[in-house]
Amino acid sequence: MHQVSILVRPLEYPASGQVRTGTLYQVRRPDAPSTGARPIVVVVHGLFAHRGLREIDLFCRQMADSFDVLAVDMRGHGEGPGAFTWGVRAQHALADLIVFLKILH
Repeated sequence: MHQVSILVRPLEYPASGQVRTGTLYQVRRPDAPSTGARPIVVVVHGLFAHRGLREIDLFCRQMADSFDVLAVDMRGHGEGPGAFTWGVRAQHALADLIVFLKILH
């Protein structure tokens, strides 16, 4: 039986003219396909949370057995740059992230 390990690393991506940092969770085992071969799940936390919360980390690690997982901080939360705008500019950051993920994955 193969041992499963989860590679957890920061990942920078552009979003609405700023560089943002996410956390990428990927399974590492001998029979796992290389990056880009598995579907990716993007985890966006709820209001007033951040990607560093223990619950989000545990959720991402569990999902990483089946998917590559990217956890991101939204504007004004955690390491998300800029002021919180009650969602007024969130769609721009998510649209930029989708473009980046298409290139990455």
